[in-house]
Amino acid sequence: MVVTDQNGLLSYQDIPSGSGASGWALGGNAAGSSDFIGTTNSQSLLFKSNNVEGLRIIPSGQVGIATTSATSFSDASYKLFVEGGIRARKVKVDVSGWSDYVFYSDYKLPTLEKVEAFIKQHNHLPEVPSAEEVKKEGIDLGDNQAMLLKKIEELTLYIIDQNKKIEEQQKRVEEESKYNQQLEERLRKLEAKLN
Repeated sequence: MVVTDQNGLLSYQDIPSGSGASGWALGGNAAGSSDFIGTTNSQSLLFKSNNVEGLRIIPSGQVGIATTSATSFSDASYKLFVEGGIRARKVKVDVSGWSDYVFYSDYKLPTLEKVEAFIKQHNHLPEVPSAEEVKKEGIDLGDNQAMLLKKIEELTLYIIDQNKKIEEQQKRVEEESKYNQQLEERLRKLEAKLN
């Protein structure tokens, strides 16, 4: 059976069958609605493997994986703390807003000159956290994805604008080329008359 000591450490004890002792058996349990694995005091619940702590649930309900540092749990607004990487096939982050407003007719797209001036002064894009900020504070995945999408949408608007200018320039080049051909033809005719 699995038991905890006064510090919340789990251990396994052999309980002879028929002894009347109760606990959580490794082979499974018939549990009722009031049965649980955990602590009934202010101690954290620890899970260890090879005597190395792998998971800790502190009394506030926060969970730490591979982290025992008290500072790891200092932000009560977060429930899961992981030291090391997290690998998953899929992660879904709920966000409260998205960046499609960039395509609204009343959106004020910053001029490229303003963006360039900001980059020269701050060494990063406007509204994007600096490397220093990210190192210190980390990033919110949902907010970061929305901000990156906003920048992609702004880039799309810049490209559309540039494409319109290129098409207009191409049209002018074609008109000037046609006009030059007409001038060359007139010049040939004048030269033919003079000769």
